[in-house]
Amino acid sequence: MRHGIRFLLAVLIICAVCSSALADPIRLGSDLANTVVIPYDEEDPQAGHYSYSYCFPYADESDSRAPLINELYEYKVSELEESTIPLMADGYMDAGETVEVTETYTVTCSTDTYFSVLFVRNTVIGDWQKTRWEGNTFSLLHGEPGSTFDLTRILGILDVGAQDEFMENRQTQKAAAAVLTLVMEMIGDNEDDFPFYDDVTKEDLLDYFTPADDFYLDEDENPVFFIRPGIIADEELGFVTFPISVEDIRDEM
Repeated sequence: MRHGIRFLLAVLIICAVCSSALADPIRLGSDLANTVVIPYDEEDPQAGHYSYSYCFPYADESDSRAPLINELYEYKVSELEESTIPLMADGYMDAGETVEVTETYTVTCSTDTYFSVLFVRNTVIGDWQKTRWEGNTFSLLHGEPGSTFDLTRILGILDVGAQDEFMENRQTQKAAAAVLTLVMEMIGDNEDDFPFYDDVTKEDLLDYFTPADDFYLDEDENPVFFIRPGIIADEELGFVTFPISVEDIRDEM
């Protein structure tokens, strides 16, 4: 009888350890990073060049969930080096303008459920500079290799495996409408006295803001939406962010 109790306790301990391991945030390995420089004239350094420096997260391959993330960034690296960078270099070569592009990332959420990343891509051409943000979110429980997890599924208003295009579009529009309403309310309330333009309208947001794409998750697994510089406030203030809880979006819907 004592042996039986000990065996049962041992099984429970092993199960608890396994469950804990499975619930850990995903482990990251070495980044996928490189700098590709294409000179416009190999014999004349003054002719200018196109340079693209990138850095993407790469999950430790010993983690069984690694393909969820790695397949996307392996594809992006291949697309960049084999297509995008050479084509962009060709496009700027005739003008002889040196172009420097730098793409980096920050992990904004890493839990046992989600892995979310904010990419910042900075492009410099002479005195001109442009910064672009992109958020990628992955579900570690329901995601598919190489695919990000969209807002409707994060909100739980569309089944993970749903293939109904009409329903997907409908739910995406409903979620977007709710987010737009909440963002406009936050601009109107302006609890932090942020210097928004006085005449910001919902139409301004509709033209330049796509809630389904323009977000990342914070450490509490809530979306943080972002609007590019110059749309609702002075361009020098940079990107403007709006953290909104999943519950608030659902309630608005």
